[in-house]
Amino acid sequence: MSKCHHCGVSVTGQWQHCPLCQSPLTADETSSPDQFPLLPLVSRQYSGLLRGLLFLSVCLTAISAAVNFALVRSGRHEQWWCLFVAAGVACTWISLGTIIRKRRNLHKTILWQVALMSLFAIGWDWLLTGWTKWSINYALPILCTVAMAAMQVLARILRLRVEDYMVYLLLDLVFAVVPVLALALDWVDVVIPSLICITAGVISLAWLLIFQREALRREFNRRLHL
Repeated sequence: MSKCHHCGVSVTGQWQHCPLCQSPLTADETSSPDQFPLLPLVSRQYSGLLRGLLFLSVCLTAISAAVNFALVRSGRHEQWWCLFVAAGVACTWISLGTIIRKRRNLHKTILWQVALMSLFAIGWDWLLTGWTKWSINYALPILCTVAMAAMQVLARILRLRVEDYMVYLLLDLVFAVVPVLALALDWVDVVIPSLICITAGVISLAWLLIFQREALRREFNRRLHL
């Protein structure tokens, strides 16, 4: 049995942090077995599938590199498009790894995916397409808008309490500030996707502040240990 001095609750099992506030637990002399069964990791459950996907990824990259090399060598093609294939495969595996690691919280997974895919899009645009600004004109605002909509839909489908996804929704609203900066600094050439993203962020924030003010205050107090 362990004790959380912040929440004032007793926790059974071999927990080291409080399940409610994540504060360190003070362990008593006696301990009891975990009340929750150990679940197999997704990576172990689907190791065969992941290995198959890894094999297909290697085959796709190798075949595309061989075909591209043959076309360039014969003079039929001058661009090394196999680099796009390799970059796409690498981005896919990084994104898949993040989904597996963050699978226990769908909203956190969405936030990680928005951050990673935004970085991938900017890097791809900068390094492989000569900075045509498609990443900040279209990719970044569309990703943020879809993420905000996905969080709202998941909250309704899973019947989550507002407290369960409040902080992650607010963090996602931070991404809506990026289009504001892009417009203010005149970085974008196409303004409609950024305006849609900003409007969606303002509407989401207004809904939180008007209809869920008390739940928002309680969640911040809990997260900040106030």
